Amino acid sequence: MGNLTDNNALFHLARNGELEATVEASAEELSLLKTGLQTEVQVLDQTTSGQIRLLSSQIDQTSRTGKVRIQLLKISNSSILVAW
Repeated sequence: MGNLTDNNALFHLARNGELEATVEASAEELSLLKTGLQTEVQVLDQTTSGQIRLLSSQIDQTSRTGKVRIQLLKISNSSILVAW
């Protein structure tokens, strides 16, 4: 299960106005993920689907995590839980 990244924005507008979330995943989780993998994103009591768009090639040496960008369907809330 990925976590939201530090105090940066929860969502970003990506190409063509698509909504994107950036989360952090452990090095172990990153080894299991790949671009294009379908994800489920929980927004409070609603679940929507997403797709991994980008996996970071760098691992933070302190936290041992890397960033994952997930293309989301449009959602109206900013509190998310990501599971893959």
